[in-house]
Amino acid sequence: MRQVLKVGEVEEAIAKVHHDICHLGQNQTQIAVVKIFYWKKIKEDVAHYVKTCHTCQLNQLFKDQPAVLRLVPPPRTAFAMWSMDFTTIKKTKEGFIHILVIVDYLTKWVEAFPLMCKEGKEVLKCYENNICYRFGFPKVLITDNGTEFCNKQLDKFCEDNHIAHRVTTPYHPQSNGLMEVTNKAVKQGLRKLKAIKKEINEKLKESENWTEDLGKVLFSLRTRKRKATKFSAFELVYGRNPRLAIDNELSKKAKGKNEENEEEGKENEQKEEKM
Repeated sequence: MRQVLKVGEVEEAIAKVHHDICHLGQNQTQIAVVKIFYWKKIKEDVAHYVKTCHTCQLNQLFKDQPAVLRLVPPPRTAFAMWSMDFTTIKKTKEGFIHILVIVDYLTKWVEAFPLMCKEGKEVLKCYENNICYRFGFPKVLITDNGTEFCNKQLDKFCEDNHIAHRVTTPYHPQSNGLMEVTNKAVKQGLRKLKAIKKEINEKLKESENWTEDLGKVLFSLRTRKRKATKFSAFELVYGRNPRLAIDNELSKKAKGKNEENEEEGKENEQKEEKM
């Protein structure tokens, strides 16, 4: 059941949803808002808000990427085929400078982990503990041919667990378009959240801990509707839409209003009894 909003409530509602989904672009914000609210010209109002959003103006908006040639046919089951790659970002005070990004080919579910180095043993530990032991052992793992992925440790692990390790074309990241797009989206999301914090605190340093924002960025990517699947990764994995912070706020307001109506009803009953 969508909530009907009055004119004066529209801008605040759009702002909250837009922020909840990590300042995704116009299309994704419209999808998220329409699921929760209704008012006349809802799409036009959302489009205007996103176009004039200061944070989105300073940072390139998310755009749905065109389809790319797949290296291999897509799997038929979730978590049967994962792709893994590194992207680099500004170093934090703790020493984190790399993000290991891992994506499921079917659902487009994204995982990302901050790392201080790109050593093979760290990659294997992260992959084994956070993918295999959480989602099950996949049939296929796709990476580039970097030494952090192509080494005796990972090769042995894949061989022992009957995982086919496939390597993309060297020096040609477009051959694994899924990772190219996802890496850009992760870094873009972190930039947007940093810009928001910068507006609040102008003294914020560039080396501030971006690892604190990684979870929110991942949530936004997992809950955005994909053109390829027509669903978000969250919907495909859990079979339902995610709850946003604004959903809890609306539930609380509705509960308060119901209690207020009940109290008013009791008062009216008491008045009628006295008459």
